[in-house]
Amino acid sequence: MEWSPMRIMAPGKCDIRRTDALVVYHFFEKDQSYIHVLAHFLLFGYSEECDYLVVIAGQHTIDLPERKNIRYLFTENINNDFGGYCAAINALGNDALNYEFVYFVNSSVRGPFLPPYESRDWKSIFNTKLTDDIGLVGSTINILSPASPYSSYYKANFGGCEPFSHVQTMAYVLPRRSLGYLRDVGFYANNATLTKEQVIVRYELLLSQLILKRNWNIAAILPEYNRIDYRKAHSGFNSAGARESQGDPSCKFSYLGRSAHPFEVIFVKTNRHIFNEAYLDRLAYSALCERVLPDWTDCVFVTQYIESLLVVDRSSDLVAFGHPSMSKQEILHWTEALLQQDPTARVQVDEILNRHTLT
Repeated sequence: MEWSPMRIMAPGKCDIRRTDALVVYHFFEKDQSYIHVLAHFLLFGYSEECDYLVVIAGQHTIDLPERKNIRYLFTENINNDFGGYCAAINALGNDALNYEFVYFVNSSVRGPFLPPYESRDWKSIFNTKLTDDIGLVGSTINILSPASPYSSYYKANFGGCEPFSHVQTMAYVLPRRSLGYLRDVGFYANNATLTKEQVIVRYELLLSQLILKRNWNIAAILPEYNRIDYRKAHSGFNSAGARESQGDPSCKFSYLGRSAHPFEVIFVKTNRHIFNEAYLDRLAYSALCERVLPDWTDCVFVTQYIESLLVVDRSSDLVAFGHPSMSKQEILHWTEALLQQDPTARVQVDEILNRHTLT
């Protein structure tokens, strides 16, 4: 189905209840893996005690489920999730401020993942960290290295003092007062088409910097990052993260020299090859066995996702924790061995190199 700009739809019988929480979920159907990510979220992240606004960016092929507390906003796919969130907040108008908490989740992350002994809803884990002193909570915080090109880009455009620490925007929550403040200062008033770099600076970095400028602190689900008052001069403590990813703890081996487990961050990036998809499937299958879940039998892509998980207990495969890791020399060695054994494979190797050269 093609997108219809700025159209809010509540399918079927709709009786949106006013609750204290709204989840704005940004969905872009890049490929089948993104459909699975949405299915996982609906299966484990949906609750009848919350309102949902799902932003459909661009075209989609799936049949959208009908629930009385789910609305859909169809937008053009521009400016990544920031473009969708701007469209959502502007379309909602003052209704957005009727909620005590507004959560933002995009389809670059799979989650929520919670251990079986955790009885709280995922939203509660986020919002309990909000206090009078804290205006923004996310899964992770990036104490951005001054060596990052985004740091110099931000400073040139907005000023301020390094490091430009920020809540990473794949999953976060704003209280009413923070959302109202961001609307008032024009944060969601962007109408321009931005480059990827501009989105990172104009959205992800600026979001936290505006909250800090208002004299509210920021917080993360990862506990070490909550020992810092980011309103004051500070420096990074995660040396491995600074070396591996310029401060980003949501990359492989970048959280104090290891990869943050899905149970620690609740939502995990799927496009960084941190965890083997089969490993995440097994975590999802365990949750499927443990939790009482909503009925999604009327939603084909969710039932297909469930069916893909149900084969886990019939598999005898050993599953690696993460993706295989090799040094550059090992990769070169095995590539050379492959080409010696099968010279025709050079075409595929060249295609891979060209693809990554262009991205």
